[in-house]
Amino acid sequence: MTGPITSALFSSMTTYIDNIGKKEKALKEQSEQMLTLTMKISQFNYDNDRIENEWESITAELQDLQTKYDKSLKENLAIIKTSPADFQSNFSKENDAEKRYQYLTRLRDEAAKFVSEERTKNPKDWRQKAYVQMNDVQSLKQRFGQVTFRISQNLLKYKELFDKYKADPQLGARIKDLEIKMKELQESFDKTFDPLEYINSANRMYKV
Repeated sequence: MTGPITSALFSSMTTYIDNIGKKEKALKEQSEQMLTLTMKISQFNYDNDRIENEWESITAELQDLQTKYDKSLKENLAIIKTSPADFQSNFSKENDAEKRYQYLTRLRDEAAKFVSEERTKNPKDWRQKAYVQMNDVQSLKQRFGQVTFRISQNLLKYKELFDKYKADPQLGARIKDLEIKMKELQESFDKTFDPLEYINSANRMYKV
């Protein structure tokens, strides 16, 4: 499960240990322990890299989502004649929950006003202008739910990794320290995000 260069290295180390004379018993034992530890660490790194590679894919997905979210937000704000700077100041950077709620209420009122005016001006096709934007927002929310689910699943893979090595006499102590930190991260993530709720709420967004 390791690469050809690593395999060649282990082979050379094994040959070296085999050639240590019988009189140097202590050196041979220490060398064997070091080889065993090196092989375990190499295998651990291999298993860990498989998890880390998934993070690269997740990061790329999040960056793409961020780009599409910024574009969608700008377009939706333009419809109700609100600037991104105004939204940033009164919502994104606002720490007062009540003020944030009041600001969102005002934006909802502006959106309702826009829909009402469109319906009056264009009774037959008034839905079309809003429909495209609504679909974009729904799609973004669904994708975000899916990517948070991938994050949750990838975090769980660390538990499988740690379970594999925590009983090892050479690696166990370090693994247990990592396990504690990962458990704290998992709990923090679970409290902040609920992937299935994002997906389900996106599916319910525009049902009447």
